[in-house]
Amino acid sequence: MNLLVLFVRDHPEAVDQLVEGERITETAVSVESVAAVVERFRFPVHFDRQIVTSFAEGPFGELFRNAYLRVVPAERWQSQVGEAVSPRAMSKTPPRGLEWVTFAGGTRTNDGVTLPDDGDRSTLRLSLFAPADGSVRRVSIEYGGMERPTGASASVVRGCSLPDWGECAGEECGGDCTLELVHGDAYGLRCHCPHELEEALAYEAAVPQEHPAFQEQLTW
Repeated sequence: MNLLVLFVRDHPEAVDQLVEGERITETAVSVESVAAVVERFRFPVHFDRQIVTSFAEGPFGELFRNAYLRVVPAERWQSQVGEAVSPRAMSKTPPRGLEWVTFAGGTRTNDGVTLPDDGDRSTLRLSLFAPADGSVRRVSIEYGGMERPTGASASVVRGCSLPDWGECAGEECGGDCTLELVHGDAYGLRCHCPHELEEALAYEAAVPQEHPAFQEQLTW
């Protein structure tokens, strides 16, 4: 679960600051800019520019140094949601091994930001996008139910990229990636490769149910 998704949904004014702030490219907000905005609000876990610097020197250093959120016009994201196919899974909630991209809008602009999210509600993390081997992946600071970080993680580079711009890269997964909606997230999009759903369902069957105490930690 990406705590940053809950944060920007509850604080659309933070999205305004992200969109209007400094960017590393025309459509990307750096991890340092994200940390600077988060510091201005009451965030449930410890995340600031000092932590960013620390993780940029760790095992996932290159991913953290290049981490970002994507700035996307709201109209474009709505259009992509309208064109995506229905989920192939019948579950009303995403399998815990599944990863996807969601969108959050602001209050003063037509632009919003896209963020990675995942179905593992037992793991609290702060996630951003990162380029890896020509694809887009998730890189995360893990909190494990604690206020301070307990580690880091990243997506395994296989199959389809995360659609941070709302589209699938045609050359991935043998050209067989399909833009798909996500159960339980009205703004969620993922790129489906035939083998990925089976892997996600297998992961869900292997991971224990989340502890009820996590629900209390998600109160802002």
